[in-house]
Amino acid sequence: MVCDLLKDGGKEWDIELIRGLFLPQDVEAILSTPINESVAMDRMVWAKEKKGSFTMRSAYRLALEVEAEGGNAGCSDPTKLHDAWRGVWSMNLPNRIKHFSWKACNGILATKDSFFRRKITTNNICEECGRHVETTMHLLCFCDRSTEVWSSCKLSLPIKVLESWSFLDMFSKLRICWEAQQGLLERWITICWGIWKSQNEVQHGGKRRPGSVIVRNTVKLLEDFLSANINVDGALFTKSKQSGVGVIVHGEEGNVVAAMCRKLDFPLGALETEVKALEIRVTFTEEVGLRDVVFESDSQLTINAIHSIGEAALSIRNIVLTCYGKPRVSGLLISTY
Repeated sequence: MVCDLLKDGGKEWDIELIRGLFLPQDVEAILSTPINESVAMDRMVWAKEKKGSFTMRSAYRLALEVEAEGGNAGCSDPTKLHDAWRGVWSMNLPNRIKHFSWKACNGILATKDSFFRRKITTNNICEECGRHVETTMHLLCFCDRSTEVWSSCKLSLPIKVLESWSFLDMFSKLRICWEAQQGLLERWITICWGIWKSQNEVQHGGKRRPGSVIVRNTVKLLEDFLSANINVDGALFTKSKQSGVGVIVHGEEGNVVAAMCRKLDFPLGALETEVKALEIRVTFTEEVGLRDVVFESDSQLTINAIHSIGEAALSIRNIVLTCYGKPRVSGLLISTY
């Protein structure tokens, strides 16, 4: 019920609960819905009409959409579907690859088969091999072009893959098989994205790249994302008695991977602000999903405190120890820049 997603007597959304239950795009849609000042009863609405009322016209349009998708209204197991969506958005990958994964699992990648079912093209045969229907699975796993890429890759699949599977089926099975092997699912998805990206480049007049190059480029992209340098700085605002922190994450080639800033509504000293900034960036690193990171700071006082924990001021010692206790920061390194 909608009322279960509200707090404070039904006057505002329970943001933490909603973010824990729904996918990012659903969270955005829910939180963008205004709430009445007076508590109202839940009521059923028809989502296909702005007024919320069922009409034969909207039902007919929905039927046409389902027919255009080949009659497949989605996964019949809602638990499996929900687990797969959570798996997609929880992967340690750049957002563009997560969105690719979501589209592939949802069956909405722009393939010739999907265009054919929507009557955009007159045939659904793969232009690369000229023999099979260009579905998502064929394009990414079974086409001559994709098999060349996979043969150049050292990643071996733990299951026998059938072309009759949907991409969602394959993703769900691999997620279970590789649950205890960190990073393999992300590597597989990244290579799938590389195949897709290369195919699009060729379709738009770009150069055809060997399978080994596609594998090398995509794996490097993933490694650059997971192995990053983090620059951070803290600032003091004496008049307003506030502090601020800014964080920039960049890869080995200097490309920006992620960034954030935060205002601290309490006054801190210079050293305390810098060390608090360290704590914030360590937490941010965990949230983004990075590993093998190098933390950089221009504060020599902070660096001295980190490398001589026993001599750190009492005001910052607990924060420093907490940072060292984080699993991703067991080999913490801080350098000046």
